[in-house]
Amino acid sequence: MVGPDSSHLRIGVFSRRVGVSAAVLRAWETRYGLFTPARTRGNYRLYGPEEATRVSRMRAHLARGLAAAESAQLVLAERRRPGPGRDLVAVWQELDTAAAQRLLDAVLGGGEPDLAAAGLLPLLDVLPSDRRHVAARMVETRLLALADGWHDGPGRLALLGCRAGEHDTLPLIVCALALHRRGWRIIYLGADTPDAAFAAAADALQPDAIVKGPLGDPIATALQAGGS
Repeated sequence: MVGPDSSHLRIGVFSRRVGVSAAVLRAWETRYGLFTPARTRGNYRLYGPEEATRVSRMRAHLARGLAAAESAQLVLAERRRPGPGRDLVAVWQELDTAAAQRLLDAVLGGGEPDLAAAGLLPLLDVLPSDRRHVAARMVETRLLALADGWHDGPGRLALLGCRAGEHDTLPLIVCALALHRRGWRIIYLGADTPDAAFAAAADALQPDAIVKGPLGDPIATALQAGGS
C-alpha cells in the first residue's frame, strides 16, 4: 500500500479525467485484469499514467468495433512489449525535450497517428500544470505537422474549432486526424473560435460536419461524425 502522489489519482478523479465511469473501470479490472492499481493505506485504488494509457488503448479498440474481452487482450499484449509511451511522462517531468521528441517519433510514426495520439492525451493529464503545458505544446506541434494537406481531396468537408474561451485543442486535432484518415477534408479554426467565426465559415463552406471543442473522446466523435 502506498500514499498518493501527484501522478496517481483516486478512482473518482481518474474516472472523470479519462471519461470512463468508475463502474466500468472496476469491471475491466475484475473481468479482464486490465489494471492492478496501487492502493492507499485506506485500501482505495490509485491510478497513474500506466492505467491512463491502458484506458485510452482500450477505448481506441472499442471504437474500432472490437469486443471488450478482445480489446483487453490486445491492450495487455501491447503493454507486455516495451513501449515509448511509458517513458514519455518521465522525460516530460524532467523537461528533457530532446528525449521526448525521439519518443514522439516512435509513438506517432505508424499508420494510425490519430489512435497513437489519443493514447498520449491521458498521459498529459497526470503531469503538473507547468510540465503539461510544455508537453501539450510539443504534441500539438507534432500533430499539426501531420496535418499538411488535410484540406485537400474530394472527400466530405468537416469544420473543426474550439468554442470561444476554450484552448484545449489537442482532442480536436486528434479528431481531425481521425476524420482525415477516413477520407474527410478538414478546415481547422483552432482555439477560442468566436461563434461569429464559426457561423461565417459554415455559411461560406457549407461543411458536411461541424465539430466544436472541447471533446471528451476524439476518436468516438470522429466515428460518430463520419457515420461509421
